[in-house]
Amino acid sequence: MSKVPVVDVLHSRFECHKCGLCCAHGGQIKITPAEAQEIADYLNVDMGDMSLFPFTACLDDPDFLYLEVKDPCFFWDKAERTCMIHEVKPAMCRDYPWALYKAHGCLLQDILLCPAVYGVLVCLLAHEAEV
Repeated sequence: MSKVPVVDVLHSRFECHKCGLCCAHGGQIKITPAEAQEIADYLNVDMGDMSLFPFTACLDDPDFLYLEVKDPCFFWDKAERTCMIHEVKPAMCRDYPWALYKAHGCLLQDILLCPAVYGVLVCLLAHEAEV
């Protein structure tokens, strides 16, 4: 049996299926002002009108904003079932669920909501059962 933590093994074998399930869960994604500006530029919207975006100030860290993720995320295109800002999505979204887990923002059970992660875990457990 491997001495590598299961979360590290799951992360190393993870490949996002772009199913959008993570986009359907609520929460707060920390983003930098530069990421917010990049999103605004990508959407060709003036960042000066913050009412167009679901960003709020991060009171505990003024160098960040929060992207308030509702059910589903503001940037999730329900008709196309895709992320409207996929090319410029924030680092926390690109690294989900791993960055959030490492920052103690979620539990292993939260990570297992992702079908891609769950599939890797099932394969790992099946392999261990064979050994």
